[in-house]
Amino acid sequence: MEHQPHARASGTKRSAPRDSETEHRDAIDTRNATTPTILLVDDEQAYRNAVKRVLADDQHRFLEAASGEEALALLESNTVSLVLLDLVMPCMDGFAFLEIFRNNGNWRPIPVCVMTAWSDGAKRRRAIELGADDFIGKPVDNIELETRIKSLLRMSRYQSELRDMNAQLEAKVRERTQHLQASLDELKQAWEESTRDALTGVFNRRFMWEWLLPQLKHAKRHKVPLSCLMIDIDRFKDLNDAYGHHVGDEVLKHFSDIIAKNLRESDIVVRYGGEEFVTLLPNCNLENGRLAAERIRQAVTKMQLSSLKGTPLTCSIGVAVYDPAEPTTGEELLKQADKALYKAKNAGRNRVV
Repeated sequence: MEHQPHARASGTKRSAPRDSETEHRDAIDTRNATTPTILLVDDEQAYRNAVKRVLADDQHRFLEAASGEEALALLESNTVSLVLLDLVMPCMDGFAFLEIFRNNGNWRPIPVCVMTAWSDGAKRRRAIELGADDFIGKPVDNIELETRIKSLLRMSRYQSELRDMNAQLEAKVRERTQHLQASLDELKQAWEESTRDALTGVFNRRFMWEWLLPQLKHAKRHKVPLSCLMIDIDRFKDLNDAYGHHVGDEVLKHFSDIIAKNLRESDIVVRYGGEEFVTLLPNCNLENGRLAAERIRQAVTKMQLSSLKGTPLTCSIGVAVYDPAEPTTGEELLKQADKALYKAKNAGRNRVV
């Protein structure tokens, strides 16, 4: 309570006495109510009653608190449209209340109108800095009170509508983003399925041709080589006949893994057909291409699969290189690698040519 002349709502506006049911209704949780709810925070009951009488005809709901602590407790369990706040109260005064109130993100949009008899500019400035939106002088003029309350409630309603619109917009954005992400995931999966070999997971021939043309253009423009390795599992048909196609599939999976593990990240592995694989190595000359091929060949000889029951596994590799000084087509590069592979097979298999 402020130590100023007795604060009392002026004028003669009156309403019928409120019965106990009405008093009870003022105190209920109004979280889902559409009628504006005004929180009266003043340690003087007579003053709270006077304000309610002035605003009785405007169909407001009222919550009452005699201290800042009581007001904070009511805010925790009720949806409030406007706070009418006295500054001078015992225990927690209006300034302390404002500090806590404005630091709560859920309460920050609620307008606060300070009721004070103080004309001290410094105190009013402090209240504004702490988050007060308006002032009503004590004793209160009825018309001014009604006008300011209607204005603040209108502002509160507009802010609430704006928050609802923003929430709806954010929900739509989230929904659209989720749909877009789902579509992108589907496209990515479709692309993966269309460019990957279903059994081994390495690239397929379709991807190889899409990838190779721009790589050859890059190699020609920047005058760098590109190596091509044609790799074939030796006597793979015999393995299939002896152990079954399920074992053959297992061999192909492990075989492609070994190839990939012995290449650079910039290189690609392609299942060219059956037990035949192609690897393409950008910026790699013939000598380094043969070294990579030999590394793969040796790793394959060390491959151990219990399903093969000790049967050794080997491969033959043909190496060709794209020379930017004598540019050729992708088809021709593959033919040269295939010819080298044919020579490796005829020379006894398990070798690099």
